[in-house]
Amino acid sequence: MMMNNLPNENGINLLDLPNKRIQFDGPFFISCALPQSDDLLMHCQSYIDDLFKHRLSLHHFAERWKDNGISLWLAQDVKRSELEQQEKMFAFYMMFSQDIEGYVLVQCQLESQDLLQ
Repeated sequence: MMMNNLPNENGINLLDLPNKRIQFDGPFFISCALPQSDDLLMHCQSYIDDLFKHRLSLHHFAERWKDNGISLWLAQDVKRSELEQQEKMFAFYMMFSQDIEGYVLVQCQLESQDLLQ
């Protein structure tokens, strides 16, 4: 499958950034504009369910599922409004490299994030 502008090409893996925790009671959106979007959205559902069930931090989630070909990438191309910045909205790509290839965009509210060390 050919995809242009993959999130992991010159992107920033979330494991290379301070750990972030999602506000699980806040806004949470998933979208996909790829041709196989329905398949990708269905494929990611069980992983999102696991994220919410165990209330995982993004680092913990990425480590837990990396052997399944899942990686998380900063969505640097997603512009945020002033309101979204005030609400601590955060955007990242969940990328799949096994079973099905592609990615979905996740937008959510952050509860907290670790400091740089």
